[in-house]
Amino acid sequence: ATGVKTATATGGASADVGNTHILALRPALRISLPTGTVQNDVMIAAIAVQPNTAVITPPAGWTLVNRIDNASVTANSLAVYRKTADAAEPSSYVWVISGASYYVGGIQSFSGVDTTTPVDVQNGQATASGTSHATPSVTTTVANTMVVTAHTFASSRTWTPPAGMTESFDVASPAPNNANGQSLEGARVVQAAVGATGAKTATVGGNADRGATHILALRPSRTSINIARPATAVENDFMVAAIGVTPSSVTVTPPSGWTLLRRTDNAGGVSNSLAVYTKVAIAGEPASYYWTFSAAATAVGGIQAFAGVDTSNPIDIENGQTTPSATTHATPNIATTVANTMVVT
Repeated sequence: ATGVKTATATGGASADVGNTHILALRPALRISLPTGTVQNDVMIAAIAVQPNTAVITPPAGWTLVNRIDNASVTANSLAVYRKTADAAEPSSYVWVISGASYYVGGIQSFSGVDTTTPVDVQNGQATASGTSHATPSVTTTVANTMVVTAHTFASSRTWTPPAGMTESFDVASPAPNNANGQSLEGARVVQAAVGATGAKTATVGGNADRGATHILALRPSRTSINIARPATAVENDFMVAAIGVTPSSVTVTPPSGWTLLRRTDNAGGVSNSLAVYTKVAIAGEPASYYWTFSAAATAVGGIQAFAGVDTSNPIDIENGQTTPSATTHATPNIATTVANTMVVT
């Protein structure tokens, strides 16, 4: 209950009848869409609240992965959500928070994730009062996962991320440093091999308190690859994309506007293919492009962009070839017909 709120007229005012009103505005947490997020990226949001009894209502389309409640003194909670980005995402998302003294949140966004089953493994735990807070260890079931962590505790401090991990966000309410409040850190690292991640420990410089941690591993997509547009590419630049894929039987579908220049299939040994595509950049090119595959595949790719190219007849001459098993691989030799060409391999 708020109690009755009484205002008093002063300065010789005459007594008379009147009207009053009171309302309570529901708190909400607004988090911006990570820069560069495009369709089919998988977003991981971490929301930390104090106390642990606070109710968190996510925006439409977000799915709860796990919520870890620490009911000890200075009780607090960590809730982790996921969402696969649509073609038109808003610029920010609002979580409605009820019954919280403090609340903070952040979003990490990842490309090249299996959108059907994005989370390979996940776990979380409450942590004892201290300045170091560790996640559980989880054991991945596939190679090349993206390990994503979140650490929170019931004081306002700045975090140092776990060793070997890159910090994505570090937020606190109120601003650090304060013995009260809630702070939250998110980080990520690629794990190439299948196996245990080990515990991931993040630390703060003081104000020891209780908290919660979470760790998950994102499963890489095997039916698509997302390649960033070169940062300096502008309208009328000529872009060349190369996609390497195994096995060679996979059908590769390029993004809209890209034209296949040549595909070279090597059916020997560990069969694989090299597909080269071209595109003249237009105004408003996206930040990245998705190539999709007809079946599960292992794929890599990259894009090069060039200025000063004849966009009406850009290719002077081109060729490709398969190569035998070795650690050295050669292109064919080609004979240019004009001077000052850009040779691209």
